Amino acid sequence: MADIKLDETFDFGFTTMAEEDMKAEGNDKAQAMYNAIMPLLVNLKKDADKNPIINWPNRAAKIDLFITKLNQVLSS
Repeated sequence: MADIKLDETFDFGFTTMAEEDMKAEGNDKAQAMYNAIMPLLVNLKKDADKNPIINWPNRAAKIDLFITKLNQVLSS
């Protein structure tokens, strides 16, 4: 059988990252998503009773619950 030599420095392109850096990156992404979603939720809530095109009963209350859930997830 042929003698196979492995290059022990080859890591398939993976890199390592400190746990703190991963958490910071995750928090940054979560904050970016929060900032993108909140204007949509606020606008949907504004005309909850005025827009007959969107049939969504109790829209304002459900959006408030979702905003509360988002705030809990972001703060945890």
